[in-house]
Amino acid sequence: MKNGILLKNGRIITGSKQISGDVLIQGEKIKAIGKDLESMIESKDYQVIDVENAYIFPGAIDAHTHFSLPMADTISNDDFYNGSLAGLKGGVTSFIDFAGSLEGSLISGVKARLAESKTAASDYSFHLTVTGKDFEDFIENYEEIVDEFGLTSVKLFMAYKSRGLYSDDYKILKILEKARDIGGAMVCVHAENADIIEGRTAMLQNHGETDMRYFSKSRPVITEIEAVSRFMRLVEFSGSKGYVMHLTSGEASIIIEKARERGVDIGSETSMNYLLLDSSLYLQEDGHYYTTCPPLRSSWDNDILWSQLGISILSSSTDHCSFNKAQKDTWEEDFSKLPFGLGAIEINVPLLFSEGVVKGRISLETFVKLVSENPARNFNLFPEKGSLMPGSDADIFILDPAESWTLRSEDFQMKTDINPFEGKEIQGRIKYTISRGEIVFDHGKLVGSKNKGRGKFIKRKLT
Repeated sequence: MKNGILLKNGRIITGSKQISGDVLIQGEKIKAIGKDLESMIESKDYQVIDVENAYIFPGAIDAHTHFSLPMADTISNDDFYNGSLAGLKGGVTSFIDFAGSLEGSLISGVKARLAESKTAASDYSFHLTVTGKDFEDFIENYEEIVDEFGLTSVKLFMAYKSRGLYSDDYKILKILEKARDIGGAMVCVHAENADIIEGRTAMLQNHGETDMRYFSKSRPVITEIEAVSRFMRLVEFSGSKGYVMHLTSGEASIIIEKARERGVDIGSETSMNYLLLDSSLYLQEDGHYYTTCPPLRSSWDNDILWSQLGISILSSSTDHCSFNKAQKDTWEEDFSKLPFGLGAIEINVPLLFSEGVVKGRISLETFVKLVSENPARNFNLFPEKGSLMPGSDADIFILDPAESWTLRSEDFQMKTDINPFEGKEIQGRIKYTISRGEIVFDHGKLVGSKNKGRGKFIKRKLT
């Protein structure tokens, strides 16, 4: 490995500006940004790369992945090693997965997940998953978990009551207050109304209406709109920080926007699935392959979500949860038996660039905020991650905006043969990914990243 890298003649993009120049990397850190930096090279053991006409971006952060997640009698296909490799192909240099309780203990669950994740090829952290059953454990031990492991964010479920994941409003409020009192931890939610979903699902099952035509009817958009509104009020009342994961509804995004205008500290994320796909996909013969949770919505919701990027939607995460067709085919014509999820960590960033920046829907600066800067700020990773400045980790991806390519599942590193974007032409191709100063993806090939365990666990601090 070289002592450093000089990226010459690039177009450097941050969340606030664009400049033409060089980036000098020494060891694992960015040493300098500016013009004509070759004079600063201190030894001959440097790699010089001319990236003229290409964009230099801070490494993307996927703040919502599910590696090796048990669901519906199966397990998501990508483990920490392969999933992180897929991310590196897609410019993702850091990710945040989830750690929940084990045998009734949150601390034991975090330790077990840390042991499982040691094969990761890129840097990572965890959100602490807290169910209603974990409430007392959380209240008693969360400060210790933050001190020992740096899990400064929590995920709660407003849905999945029958699966034992659900937290009622009182518990959500007390968790928000606890997060506030220890210094401002982030409380994230899966926002859907559990009672409506479970009631409608039971009704549909009683009538034998369980094929894909009825999936969206079991979880209509009002379930998200109502839950987001309720959560927003709890965040406002508590004076805490809140975050809505995998937002699908245009109306819900507007609720968050209005709350932010009043000073409520609440944000959200969405994914390319909810920006580009709609529920008509479920009516296709193979519609069961594309189930996500919450479901895909309408094209109207797509349009509103695009307009909300950077306003109420602060991050483009993936909810990466990869399954293959054989796993989805076990559903027995009953949507409730499906493993929900799609693989996306490898394609999210290039899709957003092509559909967002190239098509004029978002600026380059907004793109950087969505994929890198905002998730770093939201989850206490900034400025070590999510930034291009001296002293920051040298996490970078370089994209050639002139090159086009075709998105095909046969090329995936992700362990999935399901791709709702199969055959889509993408404008803009990632040429290099650099992780802590090491080139790990180079013109279509994973290189240094194939060493298992090169990723570091990030112990985050409250700010």
